[in-house]
Amino acid sequence: IESDASLLAAYHKQTSDLAQHEPSDRQAFIVNFESGDVQASDDSIKGDHEAHGILMGIAWAFLIPLGAFVAAFGKPRKKKIKGDPSVVQEKTSSLWFIAHICLQLVGLVLTIPGTIIAFVNFDTRSDLAHRQIGIAVIAIGFFQPVNAAFKPRPEAKLRSVWTFIHVWVGRGVVVLGIVNVYLGMNRYDDIYHDPAVSKGNGVFYVLVIVFQVLLATAAIILLIIRVGLKPRRHHEKEIEIPAASNSDEKIEGQDS
Repeated sequence: IESDASLLAAYHKQTSDLAQHEPSDRQAFIVNFESGDVQASDDSIKGDHEAHGILMGIAWAFLIPLGAFVAAFGKPRKKKIKGDPSVVQEKTSSLWFIAHICLQLVGLVLTIPGTIIAFVNFDTRSDLAHRQIGIAVIAIGFFQPVNAAFKPRPEAKLRSVWTFIHVWVGRGVVVLGIVNVYLGMNRYDDIYHDPAVSKGNGVFYVLVIVFQVLLATAAIILLIIRVGLKPRRHHEKEIEIPAASNSDEKIEGQDS
């Protein structure tokens, strides 16, 4: 046997009696059998938990909810102007769409390594609820851009059906993603019971809550404004650009 050997010890954090421990309740040690020295080695599983939590937290607590918010409230109000299709308005209205795509794609890109870390390094038997919700969120999240790629033309009969599915499935998966981020943070705190871990986890927890509260508040304000502006639409008239009359043409002919 070598003088230095790596051993993995499993333990229960809440009792010294013989009891089943959590899959993550373990610690690697380096034992020197010649000198009897014992040294704790780096716990790689903790780093995997942190990397997974940061990647998924940024994606599903910040970027993807913000992308959904932009899609819901970023579209400018359209005014019909007969005889003058506004090119400037079309360019302005496309900004929300670009922002929506960029935020969602970056969020999904971050989801890929976060998912790989979970499937490769985590015990599939642990925290069944967090795992099952996570799988559902990932599957639906990657379904959304595929769904968007087959968007019917605006004049197509199925366009309203597609819009309903894409919008409400997207909003539903955003809510599930946020819930699962909270479940993951609670799970992380339960595993380690470390003051330093709890402090770092608490800071991230506060950031997520503050961001969600700000986003929800902005959504409520914009909804109130939108509802308040609805009655005025009945009194709006289409702006018409008058065409040149025959009399105007005659006058122009006389002037020439």
